[in-house]
Amino acid sequence: MLPVDNPTKPQAQTILHAIEELYFFKRYIEARKLAEDTLKGKLNQDYRETVLDCKTRCEAKLLIVQERKKDWIMIGVLVEGFRHCIQSKIVKSSMILE
Repeated sequence: MLPVDNPTKPQAQTILHAIEELYFFKRYIEARKLAEDTLKGKLNQDYRETVLDCKTRCEAKLLIVQERKKDWIMIGVLVEGFRHCIQSKIVKSSMILE
C-alpha cells in the first residue's frame, strides 16, 4: 500500500515499472495518481526525482490530450456548420428548380 517510506530497491523498481506501464498504455491520470501517492512517502533524493519526472511527463501528456479534445470539438462545430450550410443551399436550389 502506498505511500511506502524508504522502499527497497525491488519495491522502488516495481513502483516505477507500474508508473511507466500505465504511461505506456496512455493511462496518464492513473500514472500521475500513482506517482503522487508514491511521492507522499519518505524517499531518497534520486528516487524522488525520478518519480517526480514521471509525474511531470504524465501532466504534460494530459495537457496535450486536453488540447486535442478542444481541437476535435472545434472541428466538429465547423463540420456541423458546413453541413448546415450545404443543406440550406440544397433546399434553396431545389426550390428554384420547382
